[in-house]
Amino acid sequence: MYKRQDKNFDDYLQTIYGLTVAYTNLKINDTASKYANLGYKFSKSHNDSTFYLFTYAEGNNQFWKGNYEASRDSLYRSLQYLEKIGDQHNLAIAYYYLGQIYKVQNSSSNMIKYFEKVDSIFEATKYIYPETRPAYEALIKHYEKNKDLEKQLLYIKKLLKVDSILHNRYRNISENISVSYTHLRA
Repeated sequence: MYKRQDKNFDDYLQTIYGLTVAYTNLKINDTASKYANLGYKFSKSHNDSTFYLFTYAEGNNQFWKGNYEASRDSLYRSLQYLEKIGDQHNLAIAYYYLGQIYKVQNSSSNMIKYFEKVDSIFEATKYIYPETRPAYEALIKHYEKNKDLEKQLLYIKKLLKVDSILHNRYRNISENISVSYTHLRA
């Protein structure tokens, strides 16, 4: 098999991670867990810290399986690693799933804590991840329910900004695909 200094080592781990994410997104959760476990064991046996990335991925997968405790445990164990390597994308998604878990468990203070962390990453990076958009809707509903009109309005404005960014990003992608496809047919 591969050794840590082998250039194929990183390619192998990235492939396993990509398969884990793809199967999670397709909701083929048992297969996603299989690849997450494979990547975790392989990276752990080679003393490679990317096993935390597989822990994070399995946390997302467990969320979709409805195993909220396992999901929360995996996500918590991966947070420090994601923060250390500055992986804002996966960190935002981890915070989002933690917020969703607390939403399901009716722990609004924890839900708000993690959804506001999603927003802080958006504010810092000016990049929004489409899967985290519902965090803003939950924040708006929470502050409406608690009659905090100032914060409700703040998150309404932020949601409008998020929607505008997402609309522009995906409109451009759609237009580029259309133009590229037209040129291929000609």
